Amino acid sequence: MHKIPSVAPIDFENIAKGMYKDKRQDSNWTKTSISENDIELLVDVFKELSGTRIRSSLTFGETNLIGTRDFYALIRHYLETRENPRQSFEGVMRNLGGYKGREYQDPLTDILQKMSGLRKEQVLEKMNCWGALQCIKANLNNIHCRHCLLICEKQHSWQLLLDHDILPYDDVVFLFESQFPADLTASTNYDHLQKVSNCMAAGKKVVLFNLKSIHECLYDMLNQRYQINRQGQNVCGMSVDSRSRECIVADTFRCIVVIREESFNDPMQKAFFHRFEKQWISYRKSLPLSLTKKAEAFQKYLCKIYDTSNQELSSLFCGFNEDTIPSAISCALPLESLSSTDSKNEELKPNEIDLLHQLFSPLLNPEKIVDLCIHKRFSNNQIMPTFFTFKEVVSETQELCNSKMLLILTFDEMQNAFQRKWDCKRVEDYAKVSHFEQDVKQFFTGSDSDKFVIRFQHKNSEDLTRLFQIKWIFETAHASYYKDSKDEDEEKDSNTRKSKRKKLVVLIVRSMHKLQNPFPLIFTKFISLSFFDINFICILILKIGKNIENGRRYLWIHWLVNLYFLCKIYFKTIN
Repeated sequence: MHKIPSVAPIDFENIAKGMYKDKRQDSNWTKTSISENDIELLVDVFKELSGTRIRSSLTFGETNLIGTRDFYALIRHYLETRENPRQSFEGVMRNLGGYKGREYQDPLTDILQKMSGLRKEQVLEKMNCWGALQCIKANLNNIHCRHCLLICEKQHSWQLLLDHDILPYDDVVFLFESQFPADLTASTNYDHLQKVSNCMAAGKKVVLFNLKSIHECLYDMLNQRYQINRQGQNVCGMSVDSRSRECIVADTFRCIVVIREESFNDPMQKAFFHRFEKQWISYRKSLPLSLTKKAEAFQKYLCKIYDTSNQELSSLFCGFNEDTIPSAISCALPLESLSSTDSKNEELKPNEIDLLHQLFSPLLNPEKIVDLCIHKRFSNNQIMPTFFTFKEVVSETQELCNSKMLLILTFDEMQNAFQRKWDCKRVEDYAKVSHFEQDVKQFFTGSDSDKFVIRFQHKNSEDLTRLFQIKWIFETAHASYYKDSKDEDEEKDSNTRKSKRKKLVVLIVRSMHKLQNPFPLIFTKFISLSFFDINFICILILKIGKNIENGRRYLWIHWLVNLYFLCKIYFKTIN
């Protein structure tokens, strides 16, 4: 990758002042709120932050987080926007403030406080106005800035961009490192490069998800080394084998590179990463302080009503993790509340509790409820869990299929009777992702079926790339189908609108008990989550447990638990 020459600390100020003087000579330059003193201030901010280092497990020592390209982008931002850095922190937060670790954010806060002369509370409030999501949105709307590097704390963190409508389905293309067996060839990279080229020409946004294999081919695009052809269009080279292909780049084209946080610590990739605006994204750290307090309050609420500890929540709700409640808040509460910095809005309101509890109730694990009953920890609880069969869950979600898809978590093995009844497909039966895409397209455009049911087998792995890939294919096809349906409905009368066929996508994720890397329970805006198991025995346990004598309750429950496991596989296939 092309490397910018190192700059001595004493030369930063001369470079910045030179950029300022060149900008003032521009014919479009007018009197603005930014001065040469402000430029000197930005240089001081960069110098202080460039000395801040974090510990890295991969480099076995300390590593710095910002580079020379970040400095140029910082100065260029304020010269282009002509904003006063004391009043607007946008440029600093976008180019220097992406890393959310405390060892970096604390010095950044102190430096900005010294720069602006504001109280610490005021500085934190202005910084919160430019959190990761706001910075990414601003990046995508600015055609003159660098492309964006999205560093995910967890592999699922990127889904925040979809929940907050930062990436509209009709204007973005996601490219994944396909793990379907027949896609593990070099030809798949050619397909990816062609899709990137199409996005560049059409001015769409493209997201490269862990696609390190094609970064070198996209050298000019990622470095934004554009030239202008005879037609006045931006063009850049794309390396394919030993040849370079010229590609048109529309002004509105934007690229996001998605990586895991562990990958960012790779010293071999350090120079490459400095080419981007870097934003660390996390469900937990993307919430403002007021909503973080609400997340903590709701976790205490769950522990109280189900009489469990924080450690037991992962067995009560299969796949529960530190991002589960933040994702529920991000998904369920109004978007305007997610950017609120009002400290008075920290208490969890009754209607918010009900809204969040409705998300969690369908995910209760019947086996854990049985365990709570056995130990008499749940018998006095006024909230009695309600369990549903697969058919009931599907029927209920069918009414909401224009805005929701259904993802079902289960520990049950999918039997032949179940497959035949629901025409359930299996992800592992597809050799290429293109075959899967064809089936999904056929379902939404040419099939009379109203349900597409497919099972994904989650193994003991942190890598969820294949699941994200099929989920994205479903979501884009679903969004396109119902957008087209809505456009058609506007041209038809109400009688025709009522007869429009509803199509539901059902994705069943089968996991195993007590995996080291269980399937993460994450709520998203367009997915309705549910957990199902053989549950009518559990309902019977609860009913009998309330009506028999205390002295005999344990024997009854012990017998029913044994019956539960004996009947588990068989009854689920017919429900």
